[in-house]
Amino acid sequence: MFKFIIILPFSFIIWFCFVKIFSKNEESLINVLTKKVFSDFSMVFRNILNILDSLFKNFIQTYELLGLIFKNVVEIFKSLISMVFQFINLFKVIGITLMSFISLCKGLYKETKNISLFNNFEIILSQNKFAKNNVVKLIAFKGDDLNTKKVSSK
Repeated sequence: MFKFIIILPFSFIIWFCFVKIFSKNEESLINVLTKKVFSDFSMVFRNILNILDSLFKNFIQTYELLGLIFKNVVEIFKSLISMVFQFINLFKVIGITLMSFISLCKGLYKETKNISLFNNFEIILSQNKFAKNNVVKLIAFKGDDLNTKKVSSK
């Protein structure tokens, strides 16, 4: 199980980097979806911190109010109801985040289908051959230039 928790995020990161590097579309849906996922993750973390803060405050309030339980029953129920609403809000934000993550995966899959590695490698090889041909032409031109100078100096 621990290996699965480690392997899954790394394979997703590799897939994401692969699509970002080899994608032909510069203004793709991937950039928009990535921003959406990161903003949703930040909302999840903020809600988790709010819940932890609320739980800590509720624990302290509950401990203090044990002596005054008959006077402060309403406050205890209000804080517990507030915590329940925060849990509901957390589950809503987690659901939205999962939906945006699924949309990101769909976009990555669509961009992956558009990438043709054979064409990309063919373009890279043709650029290398073009550069090699230019160097060979330059050397041949300089060699011809040196041969003409030797002939004219005799």
